[in-house]
Amino acid sequence: MIHKILNFGKLNIINFFERIFTCTEIGAGKAQPDIYLAAARYMGTLPKDTWVFEDALYAIKSAKAAGLLVVAVYDESFHEEREEIRVISDFYLDSLEDWEMIL
Repeated sequence: MIHKILNFGKLNIINFFERIFTCTEIGAGKAQPDIYLAAARYMGTLPKDTWVFEDALYAIKSAKAAGLLVVAVYDESFHEEREEIRVISDFYLDSLEDWEMIL
């Protein structure tokens, strides 16, 4: 997660986040929904009203199983799982730059 946080700074989007949760802090990896549910509680939203942006199939499955809305974002690392990711997610983006299309 530290790698992602550094990318947020590099992309100049870190200021859009009030709070960042890490798997280490929560005590569970993204194969379990704990991190997503902690974020929803922090925001005061129900899982069904909480959007998760993810790229990894295992994390998408976890978030969906917990009842969250999932926006899948393509990542070359998960190219072989791309079609399954498309089917499972509520929205699919080829790039995070396309985020406005879900509005």
